[in-house]
Amino acid sequence: MVVGVSDYDYVPALPSAVLDASLIGASFMSLGFRTSIMINVTKRNFLRGLARFRTKAADASLAVTYVAAHGTMLNGQGHVFLSDSQHLEDRVPESVILQAVNDKPRQKILFLDTCRESPILGAAPSTGLDQYRAGIHVSYATQPNAPAIDGDDGHSPYAKALQNALEIPGLHMSEINRRVRLSVLRETHGLQIPWERSSLVLPVILNSGS
Repeated sequence: MVVGVSDYDYVPALPSAVLDASLIGASFMSLGFRTSIMINVTKRNFLRGLARFRTKAADASLAVTYVAAHGTMLNGQGHVFLSDSQHLEDRVPESVILQAVNDKPRQKILFLDTCRESPILGAAPSTGLDQYRAGIHVSYATQPNAPAIDGDDGHSPYAKALQNALEIPGLHMSEINRRVRLSVLRETHGLQIPWERSSLVLPVILNSGS
């Protein structure tokens, strides 16, 4: 499931998000993933899309989600704002996204291409991934309490780096993240550091080369 939100009713537009979602969606389709792309969705339609995703992924051993949108960090979690989000309460936390495919033992990968600045000083620290069960990997576009740079060529540095890494067959998630982190660090001159946390128990290779 790939989501990109560029047009917002109450906050500034995010031009690269839809382009980034299209880029990453095309990458996953080329790798043989059954891929649905949602563009400029409201919160209600986003949640409906998660429900459809859960149904379509019923027999999948690996479920991957990519979200490019406005975001924030609160209580140690990434939170996503959809096109009709007006208040902080309108956000969707990463735990809700992950729960959509947490109904059975499987590998879950979530790419959050959003900012992670905290709107509240002194917010509670991260509680880790134990609440989400084993078999989950979350890749963030940037480090805690930091913005994600939009880029000046139509795509974010994170999306471009991820797309490049996905083109290389045989890479494990750890190597994908290492390559993405190095690329983004170089392009942003050290200002943006892609982050991750994981409870994976089996190797995950997104591009098997077959």
